[in-house]
Amino acid sequence: MASWASSHRLARVLKSAAVLLFGFTAVPGVNAQIPGGTGTLDSGGNSLLSGTYYFRELAYLPSSQATLREAVAAYGNITFDGNGNYTVSAMLNDSSQPGPYSFSTKGTYTISANGYGYLTHPLSATDRLYGVAAQLSPFQPAVFMGSATETSNHFSDLFIAAPVSSFQLTSIDLLGTYNMVYLNFPLTNTSPNSFDPHYAYDAIFQMTPNGMGQIGTVNVAGNEGPSGTFNESENGITYAFNNNAAIVTFPSAPTVPGEPFQVSVPIPGQEYLYLSPDGNFVFGGSPNIWDMLVGVRYAGNANFGGLYYDAGILYDLSQLNATPSVASLESWYGAFAAANSLIVGDERILSSTATRAYHSTYTGSYALNSNGTSSDSTMQYITGAGGTIRVGYGTGHHIGARVSLQSPVFSGSGVYLNPTGLVNAASFAPFTSGIAPGEFIVLSGSNLSTGPPQTGSSASPATSLNGVQVTIGGQMAQVYYVSSTEILAIVPPSIEGPFAQVQVSNNGQSSNTISAGVNLTDAAVFLEPAGGTLYGAILHQNSASLVTAASPANVGEIVSIFATGLGQVAAGVTTNAITASIGGVQATVTYSGVAPGIAGVYQLNIQVPSGVTPGNAVLDIVGPDSATSEAVIPVSGSN
Repeated sequence: MASWASSHRLARVLKSAAVLLFGFTAVPGVNAQIPGGTGTLDSGGNSLLSGTYYFRELAYLPSSQATLREAVAAYGNITFDGNGNYTVSAMLNDSSQPGPYSFSTKGTYTISANGYGYLTHPLSATDRLYGVAAQLSPFQPAVFMGSATETSNHFSDLFIAAPVSSFQLTSIDLLGTYNMVYLNFPLTNTSPNSFDPHYAYDAIFQMTPNGMGQIGTVNVAGNEGPSGTFNESENGITYAFNNNAAIVTFPSAPTVPGEPFQVSVPIPGQEYLYLSPDGNFVFGGSPNIWDMLVGVRYAGNANFGGLYYDAGILYDLSQLNATPSVASLESWYGAFAAANSLIVGDERILSSTATRAYHSTYTGSYALNSNGTSSDSTMQYITGAGGTIRVGYGTGHHIGARVSLQSPVFSGSGVYLNPTGLVNAASFAPFTSGIAPGEFIVLSGSNLSTGPPQTGSSASPATSLNGVQVTIGGQMAQVYYVSSTEILAIVPPSIEGPFAQVQVSNNGQSSNTISAGVNLTDAAVFLEPAGGTLYGAILHQNSASLVTAASPANVGEIVSIFATGLGQVAAGVTTNAITASIGGVQATVTYSGVAPGIAGVYQLNIQVPSGVTPGNAVLDIVGPDSATSEAVIPVSGSN
């Protein structure tokens, strides 16, 4: 992730131009929508996927805002040729028809140099499976995980694939202590093909295979439905290998009327377990039901930090017993950076309660316990394998599973642009969040500029600074700041998608190219202090002074918020509909457009709504395809 010092430079610009931020006149802008474009994703990472893999995909199709109508589990072999083609020989278990049954298919894939990419979907001819590929061990093919977030069929899924070991595995290869996460959205017995979210559950347990086919007893603790919990033991668990996969046998699961399984047997029957080549990461599920297992080998105190690739699926049942009843199912892929107890991340989410996929930028703190556990408001996590792998399961009224794999460290010679080194200059959202027209971005790498750092004009940056130029989608970008390791640039307002190639030229010497997804918006609020983790860069409109804990905003007051990534503008006003809420209460946006005199920076004038709880309130800014919830605004209790 880029240095937070970059944002301090922008903060100085904001403060020096504060006098221009009120009583403004509109600044002309581009009056156009993002063209369809022909931008493509680079294929520099296609070789990351090579050889035969085991995979498992779990997919659910919602029937309403509260229930599911169909579930699919696919599992077996997928073989990548390293050049963009794959074949599948697998089994498919579809709740809408008898099974499981075998199926085979062929497809293509494109993986960029940073590991981000997509497969033509093996189960849906009209869709792509987007995700990220991460190498868990040097010189080994990468693990791929993702979700069909752009699906026209609006289903939620989680796909994981890991290379099959080149050695014949036996019981001795599953040895040590594994922390496991289990997810199951089961059929009920009250009616055929019926999924009742009240019976959805997830769980966590620790297993210690002895290398001789025995696991013995495990204690399983979990959550069921919107508020139920359980804590049970399963005994006599065994395992054996067949075709380099472990078949783990749990006790059989008798059923009772109205419930999928007796609570005393939360993990039923046989589970196929697939291992990464180093044995640190495991995943799989049942051949007969719609579940998922993910786990990581525990190896003492775990480190946690750096850039992680991320994917998951989550069923939010918090409103299941409300009127009307709503259960939100979502799946995602993305990335996050963790450092100094802070996480800044991006998720590309498809939710059953949303009309389209969107990027969500978030921040949060974490405290890693000595046993590798941590938690947030929706999930509990276990980190293992030296901090390179984290798995999570939903807590409370959240039922789900999540996998995070540490990104490799990239380096190169000459003028080098880090493939993961493109972030939003306000939120520092990782590269998976993409870019939007007019967005302020930070690029990082090495040998990007020669000589001491230089800063250009804040009002109208040139397209060349100290001999450094940046092209995005074939267009010249305005360059505000350059150093040997960082560049601050502005995405051209007429950028085309769905992807754009980014390249740096330092006095005629060109860098490698990296790819970025192109969105309508990539909303982000600047923070104060810059690079901070709390307060947004927000001014009282009547005094042009900062909104702080000592000088909070009042209910009914109009404040000005400074952001980037709000997309194209016409006559100085954003063409995308931008909404906002404060403390969960919808707020009125009285202006959304450019901040006069500061290229790449947008201004939002927002009226603080009544009903906001006094104190630090979360500020949400939402565009048609992005949402950010990083900043807070201090609000007083007076009008």
